[in-house]
Amino acid sequence: MIDKEKKIQHFLKLYYSDIDNFKIKHLPSWVSFYAYQLQNEVNKTTPRYYRKYIPGEIVLVNFGTSIGQELCGPHFAVVLNKKDDKYKTVLTVVPLSSKLHSSYVSLGKELTNRMQEAVFASRKSTSNELKSVSKELSELPNILKGGPKATKEEINIITQSTALQKMSKKYKQTNAVDEKDWIFLKGLLAKYANSDHYPTLSKVSDLFEATDKLNEKLIKLNLSTNKIKKFSNEVKKHNKNTFAAVNNIKTISKLRLIDFYDRSVVNRILISDNALHKIKISLNNLI
Repeated sequence: MIDKEKKIQHFLKLYYSDIDNFKIKHLPSWVSFYAYQLQNEVNKTTPRYYRKYIPGEIVLVNFGTSIGQELCGPHFAVVLNKKDDKYKTVLTVVPLSSKLHSSYVSLGKELTNRMQEAVFASRKSTSNELKSVSKELSELPNILKGGPKATKEEINIITQSTALQKMSKKYKQTNAVDEKDWIFLKGLLAKYANSDHYPTLSKVSDLFEATDKLNEKLIKLNLSTNKIKKFSNEVKKHNKNTFAAVNNIKTISKLRLIDFYDRSVVNRILISDNALHKIKISLNNLI
């Protein structure tokens, strides 16, 4: 224990120092992350399966606090593995940098362009979904068209319901139905769904069900739009030239990967075949 304490003293001196150095400033977050991952290994709670990556895929990696000229901190990187699967825990990557170095390979605006393409594709997909929902909304009245007239019994159910009369009065005043009333209406109409004895109320029940489903779609689309907007704002921060740090090629644990976009709205982001070819040629020359 005493030996351990002696060995850690120099580290702690740096850890708690006020030295203006990026690596030292990054130490607390890196040590926290490192300890968390080690604890998971001790507890045997590391993931059983991992995301599968493909060659040329752009990932964000926490390279941690390194020494010398090794890249440190979070950096985008390009996956090189040809045969990855959900059971493999490591990836071989080439880090990307926005800073020019004599040993780096210039990729122009590769990172920015690929991200912008991803944003455009996501917006287009969301726009198409919105058009589809809009069309469904316009067709909602068709559910009630051509149906039979309300029976006397159905009319009595509506006119004799005090709750419905109050809701009708409120709607005329506000031109809106609040959530509590909507839930009550759905519950009331659900009793008559798919009923031959109450054909009109059954049709209205179908209308409410279709409206609910479309509302859920609109909520999801709104959420997707916000996620895409957030990612688009992040992309604007990386409008710089990209350089592949081929001399920093490294095999890393997939646990080092940081999610930098929501996969529910953005597909895989890949560098171009030409850029990947440039990296491979440079690696061949390096090796």
